[in-house]
Amino acid sequence: MTITQIVDKSIEKLNSNEDLKEFFVDLKAGCLHKIVERRLLKDAGIALPNFDLTHPADNSGLPDIYSQKYDKGLEIKCTFGWPTYSTRKINGYKTSVRISDDKNVQWTNGTPQTNRENFLFIKLAIKDDLLVAERIYYGNVSYKDDWKIHTSKSKIDLRINESTVKSLCKQLR
Repeated sequence: MTITQIVDKSIEKLNSNEDLKEFFVDLKAGCLHKIVERRLLKDAGIALPNFDLTHPADNSGLPDIYSQKYDKGLEIKCTFGWPTYSTRKINGYKTSVRISDDKNVQWTNGTPQTNRENFLFIKLAIKDDLLVAERIYYGNVSYKDDWKIHTSKSKIDLRINESTVKSLCKQLR
């Protein structure tokens, strides 16, 4: 079974959960990311039982899906894309107007790190009230060299945009 097939199977199972499906539109990206990550772990564990897959503690320094047998793992990153805004003049006043819900496709990591990992980047969307994986990328990426540090008033995190991911990873869909 390929990575793309496992992602599709996981998304299909999430869409068949009527209780969860009600909340897709309302869920924050981070919350849905964790749900997708855990579903992928379950489905990958079934598809690849000999890999001895686990989800290590978030503060362990290990990737999201980790094979104890092979001592390797996969970091999962999901995004819906970020809204983009344009400044327009309305009634003589400059106003920020939302022009797109997902034009700015970036993935984030809440904790700055320096290691290199195998990543699965998934661009999610909601279409006809169903969760879909629009684009999927796989590759080995360095937090230190390829991700950019982003600083705001409340925190420091890492971000990587889709054009960088496209240049570093293989697009699976």
